[in-house]
Amino acid sequence: MRILHAASREESLEMLLTSVREQAYQEGLRAGVSKARDEALGTLEQAAQKLEAQREEWIEASAPLAVELARDIVRALLRVEIPNGRYDLEGIVRDALRSGSGDRSRCLVHLNPDDVALLEGVAFRSGTEVLADPDVPRGDVHLETRAGLLVREIDGGLEMIVERLLEDAGGS
Repeated sequence: MRILHAASREESLEMLLTSVREQAYQEGLRAGVSKARDEALGTLEQAAQKLEAQREEWIEASAPLAVELARDIVRALLRVEIPNGRYDLEGIVRDALRSGSGDRSRCLVHLNPDDVALLEGVAFRSGTEVLADPDVPRGDVHLETRAGLLVREIDGGLEMIVERLLEDAGGS
């Protein structure tokens, strides 16, 4: 059996104590880093949730503004295009005829006199008469049928589109 000197024992104890302290320090460090990481991840998750909620709020708030801006742009374009006759009047009249008279009975199509001139020479189904009506704005179609009067107005159509878009956006 070996006898340790007091100095060697103290040195061994000191080394053991140093080793235990180092292990405890490393474990504490790992625990602290883990806790800090978990807290940071929680904070980041909360921040991401707040940002997502804010983004959704901004989108919801901006959708009606975007629809109104689009409407104003379309109106500005129409103010230029309609007086220059750059619109599909024939298509508008044909669409009104399809919608307004399923029985293909006699129809009177009331158009602005300038629009009547644009449709000169265009043939529609039999029983359709195109009439110049100064009370009808350019681009609009008033279709008189046996079933009644069908009015296709550019402004009214635009407003219907705006209302639908606002409903879809949740902003009306």
